[in-house]
Amino acid sequence: MLKTIEYFFNSAFHRLNRLLADFILFYFNFVVYNQEKYHKLCFRLLK
Repeated sequence: MLKTIEYFFNSAFHRLNRLLADFILFYFNFVVYNQEKYHKLCFRLLK
């Protein structure tokens, strides 16, 4: 019984970690991409 609970928690935790990692990766890419566009826009405005 305890083993199944342990297994369940481990798998759930693993899934959550992967989801979090995917989200962080996506967010990081999004921010970097938008920053690039933003910098180009600022550069154009400053020129």
